[in-house]
Amino acid sequence: MDPLSSLASLFDASRAHARLRQTDPVHWSEQLQCWFLTRYEDVAHAFRDPRLSSARSELFIARYLADKASLTRDYLRLSKRSMLMTDGADHARLRKEYGTGFTHAFVKSWRPVVARVMDELLAAVRDQGRMELVSDFSAPLVPLILMELFDIPTKDRKRFRTWIDAAGKFGNVLEAGPVRRANDSMRRMEKYLLRHLLRNEPEERMDVTELISNVILTLTAGYVATSDQLSTGVYNLLIHPNQRLLLRERPELLTGAVEEVLRYTPSAPLIYRIALDDIPMGGKVLRSGQWVCLAVAAANRDPTAFHEPDCFDITRKPNRHLSFASGPHTCLGAALARQVLARGLEVLFHSQPGLRLDPERSRQPKFNGGIFYGFHSLPLVFSS
Repeated sequence: MDPLSSLASLFDASRAHARLRQTDPVHWSEQLQCWFLTRYEDVAHAFRDPRLSSARSELFIARYLADKASLTRDYLRLSKRSMLMTDGADHARLRKEYGTGFTHAFVKSWRPVVARVMDELLAAVRDQGRMELVSDFSAPLVPLILMELFDIPTKDRKRFRTWIDAAGKFGNVLEAGPVRRANDSMRRMEKYLLRHLLRNEPEERMDVTELISNVILTLTAGYVATSDQLSTGVYNLLIHPNQRLLLRERPELLTGAVEEVLRYTPSAPLIYRIALDDIPMGGKVLRSGQWVCLAVAAANRDPTAFHEPDCFDITRKPNRHLSFASGPHTCLGAALARQVLARGLEVLFHSQPGLRLDPERSRQPKFNGGIFYGFHSLPLVFSS
């Protein structure tokens, strides 16, 4: 039986992934029609192999949404021009031109905005003694920060957040309704940004579609991944009370805690590529045109790369996890994501005394489309 026969098993590094690393690290799933790489060395190498392409938008739609292709025209037109879905020279150019807004100095300058947005969200629940972490904090947090980053006027943020939510769900649910809403939201964001953003940046070197595409990429992918990672980070510290206590006693370990949260339960546990050529690997041959899954969650638990990898340890050094990918496609927003995670963990565990899981309400993990891992709902209680 294929160990990846269920969606949930795709995320279970301690079971299915460990089994594959030991017995079949370059695994072909007949059911999913995809190669799965689970060893750290193979995944790290694959991120840097130019024969594994990131340009997968059209192939994804042809494979999973062929009967709904007419509903995806705007989504495809915009997404395939983003740096996430390009390779080689085009990717390098887009990254260079767009990446000027993500320097460490620029990200550092946004710390007051990050702090203010978090304080405003927590002020709304501080007297209640309980909160639903996702809806009250982690889900609205990143869109609000990013809309400040792109200077979206306050009066427009509610509808813009609706568009971001809908577009961010593309691929997670394949029914016609969500696909149509995602496509419509992409078109509406494009129209809005053409009026708003380009008026403020007339000398931008990218063409219009490239600029819009990459702004939308930042708003959607950055929002989903960072929001999910913050939720799983809080959860991991809550279910590992010895590590939570250690962080309280030694606040200088916050940076290490962020890196361990990223390693232990990455919000993007699976990253997909398309083979452009026949590629020998691990005694197998990845054929041209086949899907290849880089199982980051599995690589992050490889005992050849990490000591006691199933142990959640905020003092872990070194911690060369692959949660932000590696090579040319290393996450451009990694510095901003780390800042949000660090400040989020710090403020939640310091400003909400006695923060703990709510014993009266159940949490709801999510495994969206084999792409994102996080929580639909994570109820918490604290001392008001």
